[in-house]
Amino acid sequence: MKLIGIVGGIASGKSFVSRAFQDLGAKWIDADALVHAVYRESAIIQILCQRWGTVVLDEKGQVDRAQLAARVFAPTMEAKVELEWLESLVHPLVKDQILRQVHDWRNDPTVEVVVLDAPVLLKAGWDKLCDELVFVDASESLRWERVQARGWTWEQWQQRESQQTPLSEKLARSTRTIDNNGSPESTRIQVQKIWVALTHNSNRR
Repeated sequence: MKLIGIVGGIASGKSFVSRAFQDLGAKWIDADALVHAVYRESAIIQILCQRWGTVVLDEKGQVDRAQLAARVFAPTMEAKVELEWLESLVHPLVKDQILRQVHDWRNDPTVEVVVLDAPVLLKAGWDKLCDELVFVDASESLRWERVQARGWTWEQWQQRESQQTPLSEKLARSTRTIDNNGSPESTRIQVQKIWVALTHNSNRR
């Protein structure tokens, strides 16, 4: 089994690439979904409220991620400290879930490829778990169009991206690259070529 880390800039299309691998038979670990699950744990909710108060909860008593973002992604030193604290709380819990899932799939002979999609993959050190890294490349202008569709401002986008590993380092540390500037079909064709290479090598072993 190969564990493939998917990296790239915000709104580069990492989830689209991950789904394309999944369509070919890969298993997909969506780290952002794991973070959502962590935020639903009552113990975590209590810890966050102790740190920031109930203002970080929505009307249903669940964590409001927009409120969290306002506290950890502001362009201030205080926000940087708060982000480091939040990551120190959440990242180990997410890593444990990743390891459990990978362990189960490693014991399943039908699973050949697992893709790990995590915005903080390099920052959290989870690349050490991966056999290869695939960089999803998209132009700044295209990514800006996509983040605008999310309702973000330029400042919000740049501030969040500044908290991640630089794109140049993500690219340099990757073993393969997918150009996601073209059509969805063009991207799928590139994913399929990588899939064939990964599964062919696996079958030969």
